[in-house]
Amino acid sequence: DNVGTYSNFKAYCKKNKLEPVGRGQSKGGTTRYETEPGDVALCDWKEDVHMINKNGSEYIVNIFHLELKFSRYSYLELTLSKEQPVVFKCMINAFSYFGGIPNRIIFDNMSTVIDTSVRPKRVNHKFEQFSKDFNFIVTACKARHAYTKGSNEARNKIIDWLRAYNEEFETFEDLQNKIETINSKMNISNCQGTGMSPSLLFFNEKEYLHPLPPQPVIDN
Repeated sequence: DNVGTYSNFKAYCKKNKLEPVGRGQSKGGTTRYETEPGDVALCDWKEDVHMINKNGSEYIVNIFHLELKFSRYSYLELTLSKEQPVVFKCMINAFSYFGGIPNRIIFDNMSTVIDTSVRPKRVNHKFEQFSKDFNFIVTACKARHAYTKGSNEARNKIIDWLRAYNEEFETFEDLQNKIETINSKMNISNCQGTGMSPSLLFFNEKEYLHPLPPQPVIDN
């Protein structure tokens, strides 16, 4: 059924006694980090994943991952590089996929985003300008913080699913198609942290995302 707005969604959950794990203790006793819809996303890489195609050729690939923390709705993109222009492209593709931009994005100490060689850590100048153009706040990920648990679970799931395609693809384009399949599967499968499908929760979260900037800004 269409439960409509977030307030209606909360009433629906209360009426049906649906209580996602979070804002306290999970069943395993580990605190999970929960947020309001549209507030936070977590961005990281699955780096240097070695894949073998049907002909025995090796591909070393990276997987860009942006996840909305409220719904766990994800965007995945396969890349051969982690350079900053690639990060910009992946971010814009993710925002287009979501149809909007969250208020804050937490980055897992990516060198193209966070300068970790200084104390305190600071955002790279070019990326800071990018974040201003797209109207989101950049935050560096804290090691062993509660929000990293869900990220690690997702990372392991993605890599496990991808490695199932070892020797089952021929070209880089084939592997890209596999990533799109994994992305779709992640977004419709019930999430361990919430007990619900990310797609269902995203239906209520998307109205809280900021709109993308005008096309000339994106093109720049």
